[in-house]
Amino acid sequence: MRSLHRVIISSRVLQSIPKPTFTGSSNSKKSPIRLIERSHQALFLENIKFFKIAIPQQSRRMSTESPPLIVEHDPSNKKFFIRLAKDEAKLEYVRNGDILNMWHTEVPPPLQGKGIAKVLAQGAFDYAVQNNLKMMLTCSYLQKFYKENPKEEYKRLIV
Repeated sequence: MRSLHRVIISSRVLQSIPKPTFTGSSNSKKSPIRLIERSHQALFLENIKFFKIAIPQQSRRMSTESPPLIVEHDPSNKKFFIRLAKDEAKLEYVRNGDILNMWHTEVPPPLQGKGIAKVLAQGAFDYAVQNNLKMMLTCSYLQKFYKENPKEEYKRLIV
């Protein structure tokens, strides 16, 4: 049976690696780790248990990208959040029927000013659009975000 794994890598890092070198352990001694396919954001590897990618020193210096920020939704606690190293950024809301009153956005102080709140707001707004929920923006940051991103799909849902 073929064991194929998708490894997501920052596109800037991936572009800077002419031929990545893999070290690690394969699933069997007869089948070494093999690069099956290389796309703009991922490597598809076969027969891996664990691996390391050897990136040339020059490429390491070029890449300053951090891991992608993933907005998650926790309806029971009425919040959208992004998991961070030892903390979380959050956008809290109250739902009343088909209206989300988005009242608070918070990013840990050491991480403020890095665009995390923007990603969080975008995720919450997109959720409202996908679920056709009206948005009441009582948080001052979200009001600012909306003014800077006056998309038509947002405009029709603001109350």
